[in-house]
Amino acid sequence: MKRILVLVIFLGGFIACNKENDNIDLIGKWKIDNVSGGLHGNGYTPHYKYLYFVDDTNCKWTDNEDKFLVNGTYELSTEAGKDYIQFEKMDTPIYSFYTHKFEYEFLTSDSLYMDEGCADCYNYTFIRVK
Repeated sequence: MKRILVLVIFLGGFIACNKENDNIDLIGKWKIDNVSGGLHGNGYTPHYKYLYFVDDTNCKWTDNEDKFLVNGTYELSTEAGKDYIQFEKMDTPIYSFYTHKFEYEFLTSDSLYMDEGCADCYNYTFIRVK
């Protein structure tokens, strides 16, 4: 019985560690490809061009000339089998940026989709920059 308990604890820890490291796929530079949805369904043209995941907690947004706009932090979580990313901004410019939770998924290894999770909210598609 003790062996089974030790094995279950070990496997649980191993699975938790693997899930925690899933965000390594996010780290890098992502170019906004499409914004869709909203009340009218056509999305909008964002004032940022790139989202950088600097490390496992920090991110930043830059404009189309790769000029810095905003620093932020993010945290990953999984709820009911869905992956979520929670953004928080660290400084506040005149622009509006992500400050809430998005469901996210990789469409391919180089394509990231984020959904605000409501009928009249926006959906974002990013392409990894190599």
